[in-house]
Amino acid sequence: MSDTALTPATSITPDPAPSPQQASPIVPLNVVAVAALAVAFLSNIAGVILGILALREIRRTSERGQGLAIAAIIISVLSIVFSLLVALWLIAIGSITLDQIGQSLDRGGRIS
Repeated sequence: MSDTALTPATSITPDPAPSPQQASPIVPLNVVAVAALAVAFLSNIAGVILGILALREIRRTSERGQGLAIAAIIISVLSIVFSLLVALWLIAIGSITLDQIGQSLDRGGRIS
């Protein structure tokens, strides 16, 4: 056997619980990012603008909410693109319909 004995310095003790002073501070959520996400569903351009402003503010202040701001921008941009596609489709359909009406009237017939 060895003559080494356990001393209090080598004993295993659990770390004490962190005191309230050692706890990490709660980082606030950026209000502009929350507003950007809410507005993204109502006004596309305002959602993009608020999302960009929120990202700039988050980088400056290190607040939370970067994901919300990015989501607001993506939702707004996709909504703008979808609206433009629908508008173009409606214009195309309207143009075809007007051509059919004009051709029918040129033949002296009724609109079918």
